Amino acid sequence: QRLSSDLRGLQDSVQVIQWALSGDPTVRRGREATPPSLVQRLGRITGGAWSTALHDVTGTQREQYDIIAAEFGGILERLRRAVEVELKRIEDAAEAAGAPWTSGRIPNWRP
Repeated sequence: QRLSSDLRGLQDSVQVIQWALSGDPTVRRGREATPPSLVQRLGRITGGAWSTALHDVTGTQREQYDIIAAEFGGILERLRRAVEVELKRIEDAAEAAGAPWTSGRIPNWRP
């Protein structure tokens, strides 16, 4: 029961992180006006860089970067917490319950 609850909590955390990076898909589907997501802002920077590769960075590109830089730190902290705390707790509980090893994890080997 607790493991299921922890899994749902991790799923919610990952969804919040995904929305913070890419925007809320439900709102976008409804054709609501939304501020650009961080991924969209990054696309504007990199897309513009191709057309201005031999010129200085534009003010708009700098502005987009500043917005990304200001918001990304919090998102990265959420991601760290999701992986290093929430996922670790789930993996430890699953292993303690006798769940089989899953790919992507380093097994706790006991000789």
